[in-house]
Amino acid sequence: MRVLGVLCGKPQILFSLVLVFLQGCVNQNFDKVRLQDKQSSQILPNKLALADIRYWCMSGRSAASYGQSGWQAGVRWCLDDGKTTLELTGPINLNSVVIRYFQGELWVWESKDQLTISHSPELLLRSRLGFSVPLTALRYWLMGIAEPGMIASKQHDNFGHLSVLKQYDWVVRYSNYSLVDGHPLPGKIKLSKNKANLKIIVDHWRLGK
Repeated sequence: MRVLGVLCGKPQILFSLVLVFLQGCVNQNFDKVRLQDKQSSQILPNKLALADIRYWCMSGRSAASYGQSGWQAGVRWCLDDGKTTLELTGPINLNSVVIRYFQGELWVWESKDQLTISHSPELLLRSRLGFSVPLTALRYWLMGIAEPGMIASKQHDNFGHLSVLKQYDWVVRYSNYSLVDGHPLPGKIKLSKNKANLKIIVDHWRLGK
């Protein structure tokens, strides 16, 4: 299937922002029902089903830093049966960014006339940033679960949802869980590895088409 992407912005900022969200479109509010008011027995079965959800969208805010450099952007990220569409907005000197990623292929438009296509997106990130991220895992990490079938260290809070995840040498910390269509989803996500730090605040979730 042909995958297209469109973006404008400074290359260094772009690829640092790509780091935040390369896996993963409707902007809809959800009612934040705190899990403290629900029984933990409701949480765990629904948590297991999250890995099977193939259609979802989220929107919110992000901040990324690596060493002395840092960036902020609004984010809208949708997964449609394995195809990822990511839109980043801001800062002021960065226009709207749209990226699509599918079956290991990344399409990046750095300007109207400059298109970068990579079949090894993690290598592309390493060449630009000096490090890479496990792109296939991010689709799961954002929803508060480890990539299935891969080694991971987990810590859970008193309500049964994931609070700390360690996978691929990354540390992911979760908080501000809410129920969305019966599924527990995090509202704040912090990722770190060495000098790389990412923070995601989720304002809206939508599950299913």
